[in-house]
Amino acid sequence: MPPPEPNGLPTAPPSNPRQGDTAAPPAGSPDAPVAFRCNLCGTHNVVPRSRLGRETPSCSRCGSTVRFRAMAHLLTAALFGEGIALVDLPARKDIVGIGLSDAHAYAAPLAKKLGYTNTWFHTEPRLDIANVPPGIGARYDFLIASDVFEHVAPPVSRAFTNARRILKPGGVSCSRCLSRSRATLSSTSRDCTISGSSRRTAAGRSTTAPPTAATKPSPT
Repeated sequence: MPPPEPNGLPTAPPSNPRQGDTAAPPAGSPDAPVAFRCNLCGTHNVVPRSRLGRETPSCSRCGSTVRFRAMAHLLTAALFGEGIALVDLPARKDIVGIGLSDAHAYAAPLAKKLGYTNTWFHTEPRLDIANVPPGIGARYDFLIASDVFEHVAPPVSRAFTNARRILKPGGVSCSRCLSRSRATLSSTSRDCTISGSSRRTAAGRSTTAPPTAATKPSPT
């Protein structure tokens, strides 16, 4: 079996059974094995295709889901111009970010590598994105919010206005929102807008339209 690609995206191992061996499942079947390197913790995995659900844990080490890995891919692609496993990120505490109730699986490695703080609605450190206190405008290089904005009481526009307000010029907001028909992933910055339908692929991750520009914070 060939090793997973260096960018951490899964690859389906070739099917070449020896004489007398049981034939491998067809590539498109739910039982077909898919190999991937988790882009959160760096662990190499081989799982059945059926395990690659949006909310199904599929990394044997950190328990990350396709959604968690998609958020990490979207963020690193926007910040550094390419998808990078969080465990492989350079230490850049000068890149300051904030999370809105982020999952521990990617919040923990982000906090180790970047100047990132995860926040909560009901407990400290607290941040209600619909009622952001004055004095923190233009503070962050990036913001992450997965399955948050759909819970904001109307008018929802105030949450997006505040998200833009707390970002530095050129800052990046990576968000995923559930709608009636589908989930969407989006990344926005002052200079570009990246959005698309979240869809599962054979690579075992959700994808979006490729960015038209990338925001790379400069070293201080």
